[in-house]
Amino acid sequence: MRVATWLSASTVLLISVAAQAQNPPGPPAGPPGGPMANMQRFNGTIESVDGKTLKVKSNEAGSIALRLTPDTRIMTREKATPADIGANTFVGCTAVKQASGELQATECHIFPESMRGVGEGHYPWGNAADTTMTNGAVATMTNGSVQAAGGNAGGPLLKIGYKGGGEQNIQVTPKTELTKIVTGDAATLKPGMRVGGAARPGADGGADVMMLNVMP
Repeated sequence: MRVATWLSASTVLLISVAAQAQNPPGPPAGPPGGPMANMQRFNGTIESVDGKTLKVKSNEAGSIALRLTPDTRIMTREKATPADIGANTFVGCTAVKQASGELQATECHIFPESMRGVGEGHYPWGNAADTTMTNGAVATMTNGSVQAAGGNAGGPLLKIGYKGGGEQNIQVTPKTELTKIVTGDAATLKPGMRVGGAARPGADGGADVMMLNVMP
């Protein structure tokens, strides 16, 4: 199974966008070169689910057989609104630095409590210039009259704190995609579902799915 380009900032504990129209995004996993860097990544459509075997028609390598294990983390996404964000909510935001120095969010993902700490920090994201990922807990959320690009009234300004004492101000705008990450299980997997994920190569040549993101 060949390593695929991760769907940017909207994808399983690690997906990055290459073509969002074809490969909707999922939550960020962590900094480049982190513990997930040696995983085999894939995206495609579920062909069948039989016990512990998941067959996916991969966009990169055709039909592939993957193993589901007790450690497989399965996630789905739901639409969210600023009302779903509160103090100490753990989020991951992809943002683009503006000429003014302001970080404007293109996407923000709200993580479940079980995923608190995933990819925590602030670091460059993808190949686009001035694009960053910030994963951390919301320290404050200001619902003010900040103006977004183009003169449209902006959304909340998030102050996000992360380990090491760092923090960033991230501006949410009307164009920011807000999603909530929800944990699921193998019983929810059905043929025809679009998925993206990361698998760990096994000694027997097979691959164990560590993370699976179900696309809407």
